[in-house]
Amino acid sequence: MAPRSEAGADALRDALALIRCVLNGDDEALSVVAGNVSWPALTMGVLAEWLAGVLAVRGIGRDELDEWQTSKGLR
Repeated sequence: MAPRSEAGADALRDALALIRCVLNGDDEALSVVAGNVSWPALTMGVLAEWLAGVLAVRGIGRDELDEWQTSKGLR
């Protein structure tokens, strides 16, 4: 996933910063980074693509996601 524009590079940088904040358990930094995301919609796309890749590696596909969403009342 190589960025194709300055916006793409910013979104990738912001997404990675958000992930690092979560992994470090740093809620304050997470709030600061989230509040300063340059391209929110693009950053969400980067995060969605990354998460989908993680789920795929773990063998979790659309059917499992649908089942989980239904069990949580999110569908």
